Amino acid sequence: MEQIREPKTGMAYSSLEAHEEVKPNKESQYDDIIHAMRYIGIPVISKQISNLKSCPLDRYQVARRLPEMESRGIVKVVGRCPNMKNRPLLWELTPSYKMG
Repeated sequence: MEQIREPKTGMAYSSLEAHEEVKPNKESQYDDIIHAMRYIGIPVISKQISNLKSCPLDRYQVARRLPEMESRGIVKVVGRCPNMKNRPLLWELTPSYKMG
């Protein structure tokens, strides 16, 4: 198991322990993304979610969580944004999560 150093104390802990430390934050980030997607109501790209004043996440955090949420069946890819240069993915909540 890979050992990493905690910056503040210098004590070593495993990558598994580091992952467990982040897990509660993931759930709250999922909730923030779901709330933002319900508010917008149409298929969106990660930047649109992070641009909402009510969403505390930056676009990189949103972009990191969306594929995880897709594997859990919370969101799905519905296409690509045609009017943008790099054509980012368009995401939408699955029917079971649209209404809450």
